[in-house]
Amino acid sequence: MWSYCFITVGAIKGLGVLLPTLQVQFETKTWIVGWSISVITGISGLTGPLVVALQRRCEPGSIIVACGVMLGLSCIVASFAVSVFQLTLTYVPLAGIALGLSGVLSKQLVGLCFDQNHATAIGIARTGSSIAFLVCTPLVQILLETFGWRGTMLIMGGLFSHMIVCGALVKKQLKHSFHNYKQIQEDSASAKPPSNLPLCLYTAWESFAANLDLRLLLNIRFWMAAIIFCDSRFASDMWRIYFVSTAVSKGFSSDDATMFVAVGAVGSLIAKVVQGFIIDRGPLPFWAVLGIGLSVSTATYCTTPWLSSYTTVMISAFLIMTADGFISCLIDVLVKQLLGVDLLSSAYGWMGILTTLLSFTLGFLPGWIYDTTGSFNAAFVFLCCVQASSLVTLLIVSYKKLYSIPKV
Repeated sequence: MWSYCFITVGAIKGLGVLLPTLQVQFETKTWIVGWSISVITGISGLTGPLVVALQRRCEPGSIIVACGVMLGLSCIVASFAVSVFQLTLTYVPLAGIALGLSGVLSKQLVGLCFDQNHATAIGIARTGSSIAFLVCTPLVQILLETFGWRGTMLIMGGLFSHMIVCGALVKKQLKHSFHNYKQIQEDSASAKPPSNLPLCLYTAWESFAANLDLRLLLNIRFWMAAIIFCDSRFASDMWRIYFVSTAVSKGFSSDDATMFVAVGAVGSLIAKVVQGFIIDRGPLPFWAVLGIGLSVSTATYCTTPWLSSYTTVMISAFLIMTADGFISCLIDVLVKQLLGVDLLSSAYGWMGILTTLLSFTLGFLPGWIYDTTGSFNAAFVFLCCVQASSLVTLLIVSYKKLYSIPKV
């Protein structure tokens, strides 16, 4: 999972650093390139529900190896693109599918292996994304200045191919325990096939529903977790894509923006390590720490448009990424507490589809706002509203105590 987190940030944030250059090279608008990058998370969400079906036929390690091959090829082939359309057509599908499958598998394997100290395990694994912010942002900037954007994409392809080794090291016995699967209760009347429906069609539908765990969509716990996960993920992804462009629009250089991200990455790294000790060994419940993180993130998104000095922008980046460090880890804990370990892969798969809808429909909006108004101020107010919805949902979950289920 550490490698997955590292590569995910490199794939998205790396293109975020390249965004101004790609805009000039392809003579296009900011929102078009930004939307193309955001579609990566959308494509990854579409592939999530397929993990359950694939695991019944393939070993998790084999799937991750295939994902590593696709990630490497996506960057290498995209380096030959001569238009935004070609870049999107070559890079987005391969990278999106690979990140979607490997992401669900990595989270599921951590959940299966760590019944105790789960928050600590998640925190250590997610430090990969923080280290990627520290390493990838300045690295991509240096590579861009030295080799150009095409050479940078080729080198990124080689780095991302290291996921092949990670898949080869996954033990074969780490497979999903389907024998412990607990189906969601349903009415006995609905369980019987209608008399006018051919038995073969009903059997095919049952098999399709079982493979994709469609009954999960009737679970209120899933929808509570999905709102928190999808809205927080969307806001975080938009910040990753557009922050460098936002800093440049405020008059800062690319090197200044890189420094802001590096300082924020340090805060994120500390948060991911500390939260495990707070949750697994400290007095605060996970939902309280998650609520604090969502509150800080929401407030910082709201105030960012009015920040213009070097110090205040750096502090805002530090607060957003530190809060995101807590949020990204504790949402995984929340999902496991709400739904149990046996539904993790299905839950992450369907939540990925919901994130896809946000990316496809709203991923272009921050860039479009900038092209229309010449400022990202309204875009950050929009991200504030999106993050606030996660906070409201968490308050409902804590009030109803939906997370209070027996640990599995």
